[in-house]
Amino acid sequence: LNQTSQSVACNGRHELPKRCARWLLMMRDRVDRDEFRLTQEDLATMLGVRQATVTGAAIMLQRAGLIKCSRGRVTILDRDGLEKASCECTTSGASGTTSCSALSGTEQRDRPCNS
Repeated sequence: LNQTSQSVACNGRHELPKRCARWLLMMRDRVDRDEFRLTQEDLATMLGVRQATVTGAAIMLQRAGLIKCSRGRVTILDRDGLEKASCECTTSGASGTTSCSALSGTEQRDRPCNS
């Protein structure tokens, strides 16, 4: 329930590239590998956007050297950079605790990924 509340708040408050980076980090943590299977269609469904929209966000993250996408596979190239590009909403793996500035109302205005 906490993760659902976090996702709803995050989707309403953060720019798509930041949410995309957060989801990729969560997926990476769940599979415990830097390379994993994920289609842009699946990512679009998770983020609640059209596939064309998520393609644009993925291209931004690739151009920044953070990820590599190819035929249903994603490779995290720079985890630290991806964490910096993501929104502040996180879920701690083992404990499942949730932290989201959008839920607490402390978020500052989103900046473009490259700022």
